[in-house]
Amino acid sequence: MKIIPLFFLLASACTAINLVAQDINHLFILSGQSNMAGLRPNESFTPAVARTFGIDDVIVVKDAVGGQPIRRWYQGWEPPEGNTTLAKPDLYDSLMHKVYPAINGKEITSITFIWMQGERDAREELGAVYEESLLGLYHQLSEDLGRDDINFVIGRLSDFDMGNEKYPHWTKIREIQVKVAESNPRFAWIDTDDLNDGINRQGKSIRDDLHMSAEGYVIMGERFAEKAVELIRKYERLFEQSSFEIQTEKLVQLMDQRLEYMKPVAAFKFRHGLPLEDLEQEHRVLSRAKRSAHLMGLDTNSIEPFLQWQISQAKELQQGYFAEWKESPDLFPENVPDLQDDLRPKIAQTSQDILDVLAQMIKGGDSLQDLEASFFFGFFDKYSVTRKHREDLISLLRSIH
Repeated sequence: MKIIPLFFLLASACTAINLVAQDINHLFILSGQSNMAGLRPNESFTPAVARTFGIDDVIVVKDAVGGQPIRRWYQGWEPPEGNTTLAKPDLYDSLMHKVYPAINGKEITSITFIWMQGERDAREELGAVYEESLLGLYHQLSEDLGRDDINFVIGRLSDFDMGNEKYPHWTKIREIQVKVAESNPRFAWIDTDDLNDGINRQGKSIRDDLHMSAEGYVIMGERFAEKAVELIRKYERLFEQSSFEIQTEKLVQLMDQRLEYMKPVAAFKFRHGLPLEDLEQEHRVLSRAKRSAHLMGLDTNSIEPFLQWQISQAKELQQGYFAEWKESPDLFPENVPDLQDDLRPKIAQTSQDILDVLAQMIKGGDSLQDLEASFFFGFFDKYSVTRKHREDLISLLRSIH
C-alpha cells in the first residue's frame, strides 16, 4: 500500500513564525517488536518528554508487535543470498495509520523515530542485510513524512545472548545498531544491558532475559526520552536561546571541565603513592567555595550540598581511574601535570567560575527552579552518573538561592 507523503506548506516566513509560536508539536514515533511492545509510554517516556516540552506540545504514537523481523516494516527489504523470504511491510502501514491521524491538521515542530527491534533478525541470521534495512526504514519514514530532519533513537539489543547460541546473529545486530546510530549526528542509541535483570511483570525473577524487567521497561522509557530530548535540543530549537539557557549551558561546560581534571589528579596521586581521599584538602576546598559563594550573594546553606555533590563525583571518578590502572597499567597516561602547581589552581578557578555562573543566573531574576534536566543529559552520559545522582544534582541545583 502506498502512503501519500505529508508536506507542511507555509504561506510566508512571517506566517510560519506565528504558526510555530502558537502551535508547537514534538512528534515521537515508537515502534519495534516485543521489547517495544512491552514499553508503556505513559509509565515513563511520555512524562519525561512532557517535563521538557509540556504535555500539550508532545504527540506520542506507538505501534509494536512482538517477534517480528524488520521486513515487516521496511518496504525495500531484500533477503541475503540463498534466502527466498519476501518483504511484507504491513506493520509499517499499521504504524502510519496511527501516525497520520495523530498529526492531521497540526504543525509538527520535530519528529523523533524510536526503534527497539532486532531479536527476530538475529534469530533468523539476517545480520547481512540488517544495516541496509535499518537505514532504509529511516529514509522510508523520512520520505513519507516529507522531512529530512527526523531524529532516530535506536535501542541496542540487550546482553541476552552474547554467545550467539540461541540467536546466531545477536552480537552482529548489536554492532550494526551502534554503527548506524553513530553514522549520523541526528541518530543516537541507548544501552539496555542492565534492564533485563530483576523481577518481570509476571512477578518472576529474571537474569539476562530476552525481555526487560518491570523496572527495566520504566528505565528504558526514560533513556529513550533523554536521548530524544537531547537530539531535539541540539537541532530543533525554534527560538534563540534565552540568557538563562546560555548560562545553563555554560554551567554544564564548567562542571564538565572540572571533572575532566580528575583524571590527571588521579594520575598524580597514583604515580606518587598518595591516598585517593584527602579530607583536609576537601575541607579547604569546601570552605573556600562557601566563602566565595557568600561574597557573591549566594546562600551558603543551599549551595553546600551542591559543592558536596561535586566533591563526591570527583572522588568516584578518581576511584575508577585507580581501579583501571591497577588492572591495566599500560593505560596510565604518559604526561602527568603537577598537582599543587598546575592542577589545583585550575580546579579552583573553574570552581569559582561555576559559582559565578550560578550567581549570575539568580541575579538575572531567574529561579534555578526552572532549570531543565535535559541540558545535563550529555554530561551525565559522559561520566556514567547514576540515576540517583542525576536526580540529586538537579534537585540540589534547583534548591540554590
